[in-house]
Amino acid sequence: MLLIRASIHSRACVRDGTATVPAPRADERARTAETALAELQERYRALERTKASELEAANRRADTLLEQARRTRDEAEQRATLAERRVVAAEQRAISAEQRLADILQRQQGQGTQTLSHLTRESELATYGLLCATLGSPTEIDQQWMIPLDRLAIDESSSLGAGALGEVKRAMWNGSIPVAAKRLFFMATDPIAMQAMGGPLDTTQRQAVLRDFIKECSINASIRHPNIVMFLGVGIDRSANDEPRYLVLELMKRGSLHDELYPEDEMAREGPPMPIDRMASILLDITRALVYLHHYRRPPVLHLDLKPKNVLIDRSGVAKIGDLGGAHVIRSTAGGATRGIVGIGTPVYWAPEMEIEGEEKGPPADMFSLGVLACEMSSGRPPNPTNRMEPVGELFRVVPEQRRRAAEIAAIRHAEIRELINYLIVDQPKRRWNAMQVHKYLAERVLQHHL
Repeated sequence: MLLIRASIHSRACVRDGTATVPAPRADERARTAETALAELQERYRALERTKASELEAANRRADTLLEQARRTRDEAEQRATLAERRVVAAEQRAISAEQRLADILQRQQGQGTQTLSHLTRESELATYGLLCATLGSPTEIDQQWMIPLDRLAIDESSSLGAGALGEVKRAMWNGSIPVAAKRLFFMATDPIAMQAMGGPLDTTQRQAVLRDFIKECSINASIRHPNIVMFLGVGIDRSANDEPRYLVLELMKRGSLHDELYPEDEMAREGPPMPIDRMASILLDITRALVYLHHYRRPPVLHLDLKPKNVLIDRSGVAKIGDLGGAHVIRSTAGGATRGIVGIGTPVYWAPEMEIEGEEKGPPADMFSLGVLACEMSSGRPPNPTNRMEPVGELFRVVPEQRRRAAEIAAIRHAEIRELINYLIVDQPKRRWNAMQVHKYLAERVLQHHL
């Protein structure tokens, strides 16, 4: 009876289109589903843990990079703070290196040794005392600076330029050291020298020129700076009572600023102007030398003939001022100026006070010439000022310098140089910028802006 009922129930389920699963199989499927769900949940949790770990690692890397960036910023700020000190230290090392070179060159002469340390006030005053004593005995030249002619091999075919004292030629010192040798016309008797001097000199004239030459040697010997051409000695003729024949100087292999401004010696620069960064670099080199001569050297020295031909360029492009033949040591301590000079230098570069006898002359005279030189570098035109005096009825009045030089100033191609010369080409000496002010302007306002 029970079997008949089960069979009937089974057939009834089939007829209705449903299938009744036995209880054991349903439990197994439920357990399988639960297991799969648990595995999915575990995989999700593992994925979350991985993401959290990766996020933490990324945060750590970001923190590390941020810390590195902070350290880099701090180091950069420290470098910026110390930059000026490093420049000063580098200049001091350069001065020391040139002093050591001069010492080595002197030892190679076989004339004994003497250490050329950076001159203090006392030693420089002693040098000036030697200069004054030498002027009383015009044929004396300090033994330490004498270079016998047999140690100089002059290249007569070369010509590096010419000045009032003589022609400059290449030479070899002791067979291995290239130098520049300025031949002294006033000590020569050949026709070329006579023509250069405008005729032979009598004894009085010759001694006067010799005194000026010894003055130049004395000033040169007391100066060591990386932006001033280094004095090495005097070529002397042993067979003629040690008379001087050549001034021996550091060889500047790239010529002068004049050569760079006017290739092929053209009267005005053709093509594009000198780049402002190059111009600023050269003016900074010149200004460093003037800071030393005017502010740090005691007693101060005035160059008095700044112009492109007296700015020499070494093989690395560094500018150095040379030709100290007209330089003047300021003995007066009252305001660092003197009244005892007039008419020294090249007229078109003169400050107005240089034309007036008895007028006070000091470092501002060099700064005026620097302004004219800067104007020439930017305009590419040599200075050509108009007359200093102009008629006003039956009288005459002085023409302001910027009006005398209006054509050159109008030709300036760089706004920075135009601003600079407004503080240099100024009639009143006390209103002109000094070398330190010009150095700051060029370093902060010009050079860094164009780097």
